[in-house]
Amino acid sequence: MIHPWKIATAAITVVGVTAVATGATTAYFMRPASDSAAWPAPAAAQMVPPAPPAPPVVRPAVAAVPARPAPRVVQPAVATDCVSTGDRAWRIAKPGAIGGPATAGA
Repeated sequence: MIHPWKIATAAITVVGVTAVATGATTAYFMRPASDSAAWPAPAAAQMVPPAPPAPPVVRPAVAAVPARPAPRVVQPAVATDCVSTGDRAWRIAKPGAIGGPATAGA
């Protein structure tokens, strides 16, 4: 007899194995090269004369601060799409419900 919790457990296991396999594959391909021939030897250091010092920057002691404009009263605009209805929730959840399982194995 097949119980729903068995199917859910199998699905969770498949998702977990997919995540671990993806992580292990990424770690394998992103590992550093093991042989020293992959990295060139550093070039000999050359002596470069130091740059001349920069001229000092003169700044005024007091900076002019522009006057602040008078505060405005802002009325929040409520979009018609923000009404909490089941239709809005379905429009948000449907792409994830379809795309999640469809791309889980990719």
